[in-house]
Amino acid sequence: MFQPIFHSFVFLFLTIFVLLGIAWWSAPIKNGGRPWLWVGVRWCTLLILGIVLARPFWTQTETEISPGNVLILLDTSRSMSIADETLPGEKVVSGMPSAPRYAAMRKALGNSADALAEMAKQTGTEVYALDQSLTPLTLGKNGKIDFPRTPDGEETALGASLLDALSRTAGRKVLGIVLLSDGAQRALPPRDALPQTASGRMNRLGIPLFTVPFGATRQESQSRDVAVDDLLVDQRVFVNTEVTVSGRIRLDGVAKMKIPVELLVESASGTMETVAQTEIQAETENETLPVRLSWMPKEVGEVKVTLRIPPQHDEVSITNNQLDAFVTVAESGLRVLYLEQAFRPEAGFLRRSLDSADEIQLDMVRLSGQSEDSGNAKKMERMDLLRILQEDYAVILLGDVSANCFQKADLELLTQKIAAGTGLITLGGLQNYGLGGYAETPLAQVLPVIMSPRKKMENTRNAGRNGENSERNGNFNVLGNTGSTGHIGNAENVRNSENSPLIQSAVETISGNSALKTEQWNRPVRFQLTSAGRHHLALALDAEAGFSAQLWGKLPTLDGANRWEGLKPGAVVLAADFTAENEEIPLLLEHSFGRGRVMSLAVDSTWRWWMAGHTEPHKRFWRQLIFWVANQETTLDGTVSLILPQRRFPQEETIKFQVSARLSSGKTPPPPEKNTPSENWRVLLQHPDGSRTEVPLSADQNGMKGEIPAQLTPGDYMLHASVTHQGQKIGESKCRFQIYHHDLELDRAQAEPELLASLAISTGGKSVQPEKLPELWKRLAESREELKIERQIRLPLWDRWWWLALLIGLLTTEWFLRKRGGNV
Repeated sequence: MFQPIFHSFVFLFLTIFVLLGIAWWSAPIKNGGRPWLWVGVRWCTLLILGIVLARPFWTQTETEISPGNVLILLDTSRSMSIADETLPGEKVVSGMPSAPRYAAMRKALGNSADALAEMAKQTGTEVYALDQSLTPLTLGKNGKIDFPRTPDGEETALGASLLDALSRTAGRKVLGIVLLSDGAQRALPPRDALPQTASGRMNRLGIPLFTVPFGATRQESQSRDVAVDDLLVDQRVFVNTEVTVSGRIRLDGVAKMKIPVELLVESASGTMETVAQTEIQAETENETLPVRLSWMPKEVGEVKVTLRIPPQHDEVSITNNQLDAFVTVAESGLRVLYLEQAFRPEAGFLRRSLDSADEIQLDMVRLSGQSEDSGNAKKMERMDLLRILQEDYAVILLGDVSANCFQKADLELLTQKIAAGTGLITLGGLQNYGLGGYAETPLAQVLPVIMSPRKKMENTRNAGRNGENSERNGNFNVLGNTGSTGHIGNAENVRNSENSPLIQSAVETISGNSALKTEQWNRPVRFQLTSAGRHHLALALDAEAGFSAQLWGKLPTLDGANRWEGLKPGAVVLAADFTAENEEIPLLLEHSFGRGRVMSLAVDSTWRWWMAGHTEPHKRFWRQLIFWVANQETTLDGTVSLILPQRRFPQEETIKFQVSARLSSGKTPPPPEKNTPSENWRVLLQHPDGSRTEVPLSADQNGMKGEIPAQLTPGDYMLHASVTHQGQKIGESKCRFQIYHHDLELDRAQAEPELLASLAISTGGKSVQPEKLPELWKRLAESREELKIERQIRLPLWDRWWWLALLIGLLTTEWFLRKRGGNV
């Protein structure tokens, strides 16, 4: 075959013919004729050159035979050191395991060494140790494997290791992958790929997985381990107030045993002292039990709280026997009682905003419906509610709670407390105001709104459904603070009345095709401040009025609002929206009742502000409403806040935090591009040994942010933040946190043979018991498949040395003939 230059035979032939012609016509004429020997030699030279330019070659087909491959992965992680296995051929003594999983795996492979050696002769067999990654092991000719002395891998990355094994088999025929393990995936990013991901890829490639399980499951395991799985305590509590610490204790292999649980709190001297303790007992071998302990802090400051279980005899791991938390004990703050009936987004975000205020002590109580014929449990709840209402709270937040959650005595007590100076804020919802039945309760005289009785609303809804125009030409009465009635002609007269300019009716006189109004505004509403609201201290999102107005303009719309029948004389509308017909939708009102201040909101979706990224305006809004109704608006001063997402971090996690500052005017100082003596934001990290290092900061939307790389050793650390503005120190803040080492391998060390079995089945393989290993090796050896790969080898002929030698010989001959003929 040929591959001519420029891939054109036409060009090659034309070139050769032209050169032959030139050689003919350039040959000298002697004695009337041409020297044929000379011309023939030159033509032979040109023909040889043409053959070289045609680049001849020939192809040869070779077949490469590659034997099938088997990959063996052996789990060498620390969990394989758990002693819950029985060595092959031995008996269990007194129901207790006799050997670690690693020893059982080694003995099973030793017993099948002959069959493994025979398989290795007929296949390409590779052995790897598996923990965080794959490590090649030596397989002897006798089938013996050079094992690591002890299993010391800190992770079991099953998924990532199986994917690594697949990458090593690219381009080869694989008979199967054999995995010997306890089956528990214990890995951290980036080696935390799911085993199911790897098995799915193996299935697509047609590579079966054979699994050999070792170790006992949670139900079968007799190994002892006690662990504190969870610890819940408020990060901020108040002095001389009972603090409840709750947790979950996992008990494995300690049935019928009394296990002590201790609550330790850091003293002023820095030592941990036991403040409460209890005992728990599991009825079965594997249980998780709740525990609750409490203590009452006596001193202000930040303390460490530990929930601990003393080490038990023969425990698998004692690193999980305690959990720590850091709690800030503050002076008694402004006490706020928040009553809710159902969990909803507004309640969660409102609580987060108020919990972030150091000066506010929020108690949240969930209520359920009450009735006069309630059982004993309901009566106990009634007694608890009455006791709570009798406590000294500065502000009461009434959420989406129906009136039937209270009894008349409750609401009478609430009315008396507000008249005596307790603040009240009522939120929007579907079970409050008139919808909740408050129009017929003592609380009706407290609120700044006029509510329709339930019966009237039902009649209105029925009339609306039937298309009836009730009260078409009639008048209706509006109840004022004093209980007197006023004569109202129609809704437009109410709006323009000079005697009661703030009274608005939710029921308009119907003429023509007008529809009855409902008790809800089912449309998006925007929180727009009225003239009174723009000058109200509680609604200033910034000390600068212009910037505060910009912030209000950026807040997203809310999901709807309650619709009231009217407003009482003296009620001030602080925020409202308007319909396309320019009808006002009151959203926030305030008035005074006795010595107490009352605010009523028609909305219950301010959490939309938080979700849209306006976290600080949401916090400031709710914080300032609380202080306003509590008659403590002068408390709105400046602070420095250091915010950590949590107080306990695993050793491998990067720690991120935020620093924010607020001046006494309420304005947030802008973070400087570079620290100077007059503008300085600084954060120091205090290590367990007392040394300090500075943490770099960068500008953030709400102040500054910092990041500590995952390089810290386990221990207790503290962040110190300080902010200086215009040469004056605004304040400082401290926050402690803990770095802990999570023992992935020995915490929850039970085996998971079910996972191994499911992985094997999904790839077309199977799960094999250790004593069946010889049969598996024999099966793989007998079912071997050879991979035949045919390759075509191209052997060029034009670049051989003898072509050059022949060409040189012809040129030399031509020169000799020309020399002899006297033409040189």
